[in-house]
This record gives sequence, C-alpha cells and structure tokens, in this order.
Amino acid sequence: MVLVGLNGGTGARITYIGTDGTQWGFTVDAPGGGSGIARATDGTIVYTVGSSLSPTGEVAPGWVTGIPPGGGAAQISLAVHNPCDVATDGTELVVLDCGTGNNDAQVIRADITSGDTTQTVTGFVQPRGVDLDRAGNILIADAQLGDGNSAVVTVGRDGTRTETVVPGFDLLDVAAATDGSPVLAGAEGNAPRIVRLGADGTRTVLPFTGVVYPTGVAVGPEDAVTVSYLEGSSTTSVSRVVKLVPDPAPEPEPEPEPEPTPVLPPIFGSSGSSE
Repeated sequence: MVLVGLNGGTGARITYIGTDGTQWGFTVDAPGGGSGIARATDGTIVYTVGSSLSPTGEVAPGWVTGIPPGGGAAQISLAVHNPCDVATDGTELVVLDCGTGNNDAQVIRADITSGDTTQTVTGFVQPRGVDLDRAGNILIADAQLGDGNSAVVTVGRDGTRTETVVPGFDLLDVAAATDGSPVLAGAEGNAPRIVRLGADGTRTVLPFTGVVYPTGVAVGPEDAVTVSYLEGSSTTSVSRVVKLVPDPAPEPEPEPEPEPTPVLPPIFGSSGSSE
C-alpha cells in the first residue's frame, strides 16, 4: 500500500508499506502538505497537495502529481484550488477540490495523461472523500452537517446522480468495494465505525477494533479493507494503518461419486413353441 502525509509540517511524505510491513518512501516539497493519494492496479500513483498560505498572507493553490509505474513524477495540469482527495484507475483520475470554503467545492474527472477535464460535479455541502468504482461511477463522501446527516453521492459518466443518506453518521471517507457498494469511515456519536452500505441502505459494521479516529479507507481487489487512523491526543497523535482481510470462501464440498450400477446375473430359461 502507499500513503501520503505531513512531513513535520514542512512538506509531504510518500510512504510505501510492503506486505511484510517494511516501509520506505520519499519527501516532496509541498507547503500545503499531502492531502490525498491513490494507486491504480497498474502501479500508477497520484497524490494531491492542498492549498497553502504564504508568509505574506497570500493563498497559493495546490496541485496534483502523477507517478507512472516506471517512475518520473510529473504535475498534472488541472484547474483546482485545494485538491484534498483523489482516485484513479490508471487511465483517468477523479479529484475532489475542496475549494475555498465558499460553497465552491467540486469533483473533476479528467484524463490522467493530458489533464483534460471530462466531467465536473458540484452541489456539495462538505465533501471529504472520493473514490472510483469498477464501473466508472464516482463516489463522494458528503458530510452534510447542516441537517445532521451525511450522504454518499454516486455520479455516473452520464451525469446520473444518486444520494444515499446516512443518518447520524459523521462521514469522513468512502471507498468502493469490488461490487460497487460503499465502504464508509466515520463515527456514530463518539463511536468510530467502518461500515459497508447495502443496496437498500442497510449498514454492516466491519469488525475493526482499536480504531480511534479514522481518517481514510481503501478497498483492495479482493475486498480487503484498509483504514488509516489517528491515535493519541491532538498534540501527540500517531498515525496508524490497519487492514481487514475477509475470510476466504469455503471450498465447495466435492460431489459424491455415483454408486456403481449393479450387474445382474444372466437369467436362464426355456421357451416353447406349438405346432
């Protein structure tokens, strides 16, 4: 897996975590800090850097950077102000631009190579996370705190928009499972929750333990769910990552072998005739 985070408040650090827990990475010059990261199945990595305030009080916009499988980071030309999350399938990317805080947040779908925008979505209250499912639908976590509810907004390529309200849930991030169902990170009251939404809106709480304040969620190709969270106080917090791997499907029971057909002994008899 790959993560992005702050590097002592002076930039961002990209961290890779191997399957054995080994970590390695590098830092990038990012005054606004790393705000979101995504990795496609082909190894392509895209990360976002948020807007920042200069010493003179001027606001500098953030940016989006792509790293192809062979290496060589390059900034992707997009008209964004404060990119705060990103998703990609290696061909196109979806960027959540949190804007200036003046109800100008937007989600942009664009070509990952040229940066050409193919779709723009607006009309959010407080968007916090974005993902892309296998069918190409965009999922947005919208924390609609004004009315006490949150919603998962799903937008198709044709612009079809569906909102699934999640009452009483403080929504922090969303990820798409392999079947397209949303997996949410957030809290109900003071209780952190990682839940999976069914097609009818029912919630299945995933059995994570020890998660204090979830900050992000991702779903792997085999529906393994990874959650990042903060642990500790506001001044001494530690970032942690935990992964929940679903139990493998049980092996099917072998079909019983058919009973052999009994072979009957020949029947000997006589036949008569009449004249």
